[in-house]
Amino acid sequence: MKIANKISLSFLITAMALTIIAVPTLYLTSRNKLEESILSQLSAIGESRANHIITYLESNKEAILQLSKSVVIKKLLITDKNDKDYQGRFNDVMIRLKETANVGKYLFGMCVLNKDGIVVASSADEEIGEDKSKNTAFLGAKKGGVFIKDVYICAVGKQKSLGFSAPIRDENNRLLGVVYMRFLMAAIDRIITNRTSLGKTGEIYLINKSALMITPSRFKKDTFLKQKVNTVNFRNCLARKTGQHIPEEKKISIFPDYRGVRVLGTHEYIPELQWCLLAEIEEEEVFAPLIWLKTIFLTLMVFIPGTGYLIGFFIAKAVTGPIHRLRRGAEIVGQGKLDYKINVRTKDEIGQLSMAFDKMTEDLKKSTTSIGNLNKEIVERKKTEEALGESEKRFKDVSFSMADWIWEVDKNGKYTYASGKVRQVLGYTSEEIIGKTPFELMPEEAARRVGEIFNKIVSEKKPIVDLENWILTKQGQKICLLTNGIPILDNRGGLIGYRGVNKDITELKKVEEELKKKMRDLERFNKLVMGRELKIIELKKKIKGLERQPEGFDAG
Repeated sequence: MKIANKISLSFLITAMALTIIAVPTLYLTSRNKLEESILSQLSAIGESRANHIITYLESNKEAILQLSKSVVIKKLLITDKNDKDYQGRFNDVMIRLKETANVGKYLFGMCVLNKDGIVVASSADEEIGEDKSKNTAFLGAKKGGVFIKDVYICAVGKQKSLGFSAPIRDENNRLLGVVYMRFLMAAIDRIITNRTSLGKTGEIYLINKSALMITPSRFKKDTFLKQKVNTVNFRNCLARKTGQHIPEEKKISIFPDYRGVRVLGTHEYIPELQWCLLAEIEEEEVFAPLIWLKTIFLTLMVFIPGTGYLIGFFIAKAVTGPIHRLRRGAEIVGQGKLDYKINVRTKDEIGQLSMAFDKMTEDLKKSTTSIGNLNKEIVERKKTEEALGESEKRFKDVSFSMADWIWEVDKNGKYTYASGKVRQVLGYTSEEIIGKTPFELMPEEAARRVGEIFNKIVSEKKPIVDLENWILTKQGQKICLLTNGIPILDNRGGLIGYRGVNKDITELKKVEEELKKKMRDLERFNKLVMGRELKIIELKKKIKGLERQPEGFDAG
């Protein structure tokens, strides 16, 4: 491929690579930033609405708590029906209940139950006398404190209601009865259905602990306690009920909502009633601003590589023009016209190359007088190379035919050369030996002894003379080598290493040991014989002594 094409293609590939990396990165960054911005806003709105609902619940709890402390109601509950004051006290309570019910915009009913769960007074006359002892509001309040009855449809008025109840106790903390207030869910609906800053598809809704929707849907009708919701957003929210930690990336995510439409959503948990507040907006609306950005990025992915290719094309033309002239000049000089000048005077590497080429032709013209001399020089060089090759071959043949193996080590004792005989002696190939030291192949005691001797010889740059050392073969067999070597010095007398030969004297050492053993046996035998001879001499002396004794001498 021509250099011009290579340069143009290089620019094209570089531009495409940078575009493929940069453009999607920029697009994904923009998408993530937009997603973070929308979700941050959605999270803030959801948190604000959840706090508003909690505040509303707390205010209602405070209201019923105050009502439970009413002296008027307590007097009614401690008065017997047959008492003459009962009717008056009943009327006072009824007036109080109806006035309170009329004051609250979303309060539509309230009643007082005695300690047996019987309604003794109510803002709705038809409710008086009913038995509510099994009602969760009554049972919850009896346990102590304010109790909130979860969302339900009240039998009185068929309204979507939320109940609050509180116990009524005397001075000795004995239960006298329960006060119960009903609030319309419209108050909470009003908080939830405020869709300010939620766009065209954003919505916030509440789910009770049974996974049923309890506030209006933006997209469906008649969902109160009917629409089941089992989305990722709801499950993550519900997990917080058990105290599970939800990572930040799971609190806010993209998932299909209860309609099956992909949305971005977040949640808030209201532990008082185990409600989940879900804030969601359709993914399509969130990323609508990215459509025009995607178009721009796609345009850039075509434009940038095209521009890169054109730039590369013109640069290639500027670069390859002088190269063509240089190539043409080289062809002319190659034909033997050493007087030809290329004269490319650009201020770059090509210009320098042209000047160097012109100077080379001048030097070539001066140093080479004829083609014959050049051929002669080539022939001489070939002869020298052949002689060197023959000498090297002869050295290899000689070293291989020797019974001993030739070696070279550096000044640290590491093998830099080993003749082929090393394989017959130690079982290692030359390649396996290179880089090792003899001490690595020796038993520990021998390595220490020989190492000390070698270090002393190296420090004094002396030859190695008849150094016996035991070494292990590759198969683990212990053999004895006789080592001789001379130092290799540089031009300044500095030590480079040692060159020498190793001779296997294992068999000789075995014979020597055998002879030593026999000599020791012979010496012990001689000592034994001489000992016996001495005893015989002593015995002979005693016998002669006895022979000289006079007659009648008793030797015993």
